[in-house]
Amino acid sequence: MFRVFGATGTMELKEGMKVEVRSAEKGYEGAYSKVFVKAIPKSGGSCRIQYDKFQNKNGKSCVEIITLDNMRPTPPNIEMPLNLSEAFYIDA
Repeated sequence: MFRVFGATGTMELKEGMKVEVRSAEKGYEGAYSKVFVKAIPKSGGSCRIQYDKFQNKNGKSCVEIITLDNMRPTPPNIEMPLNLSEAFYIDA
């Protein structure tokens, strides 16, 4: 386990954990993608991750080394208690 300190608080990293990483690639700057932590750093700095949805030309999931400051926890899974249908009107 490795603890990451960021602007939104502290996040404990574990191998296999699902997190989000921010892209710096041209055209995708600031976009976040879901990934799995593959290897936890021993002293900090960077982390090896595997993308959830992106694959290389051989059909294998992309694996990359990213810096910890480009990582954040995934949003919580919240179930909405409302059962709304299309074109449902809500007055505020």
